[in-house]
Amino acid sequence: MATTKKTVLITGSTRSIGLSLAEYYTKEDWNVIGTARPNSNTDQLNALSPFKVVTLDTSDESSILEAARQLEGVPIDLLINNAGIWEPDTFESATKEAFMRQFE
Repeated sequence: MATTKKTVLITGSTRSIGLSLAEYYTKEDWNVIGTARPNSNTDQLNALSPFKVVTLDTSDESSILEAARQLEGVPIDLLINNAGIWEPDTFESATKEAFMRQFE
């Protein structure tokens, strides 16, 4: 009986933890879909095979809707929400807006 490869969607997969997760799941023979913000360097992601890159900026509703349209009908077995930003600032001097962007 043949087994179907599982599919993982990893947001924020262009570097660091997200890229390491993409490499791991590729080696484990999963279908991997990684997201990258517009104008991100996706060379390392594109070198992985099989791999699909979807442009996604999680802070932009139209980008989210477009990514959802591209992935419509694609079965996702595992979602890893890794995307995030870090704004170098001290807690005392950060504005509420900057602080909230890191959680949204």
